[in-house]
Amino acid sequence: MQCEIDGYFTLGDNLAALGEMFRYSIEWGTNEVPFDLEWANLINYISIMKIRFDENLECILERGEHTGHIVVPKLMLQPLVENSFSHGFHGSLPPWRIAIRGYRQMEKLVIEIEDNGLGISEERLRQIRQAMKENLPIEGSEKERKSIGIINVKQRLEMICKEGSKIEISSEEGVGTKIVITIISEE
Repeated sequence: MQCEIDGYFTLGDNLAALGEMFRYSIEWGTNEVPFDLEWANLINYISIMKIRFDENLECILERGEHTGHIVVPKLMLQPLVENSFSHGFHGSLPPWRIAIRGYRQMEKLVIEIEDNGLGISEERLRQIRQAMKENLPIEGSEKERKSIGIINVKQRLEMICKEGSKIEISSEEGVGTKIVITIISEE
């Protein structure tokens, strides 16, 4: 409230976004939510990242009609988008660009997360895909910790969503990475 009194509206808005993210992440009850709620949490996360990266970050957020009611795993998008910041943009020069799109394709919800970060080498991409296939943490170098974000999302997709729902990753070193999530929706 003091931010609003002192005229720091942007800071106040961003603190509110942080509070909303915290509330969303600790709210007990269900592991599945309407896409509307997941998208709102993503917007809060992006607004916080924009504070950190300012004009160095360009975000494209596009969402098609009739997607809001589709049930998705809770906290599915934020960890995947966070990978762009912690892996894709780390060590690369700005401007950084991330595009997140959600749209209907027949009976499916398709979500694309694409960045212009460092990309992933072919060998590392093979390791990630193999770990995803085996549902195992992604092994890293001695300096890196095991990565579980994408594996966690994949496992929750398989547990919560209809059979045929999936997550795929493609990347080109020096160009960027793209993750495509396909969720078979139930009418």
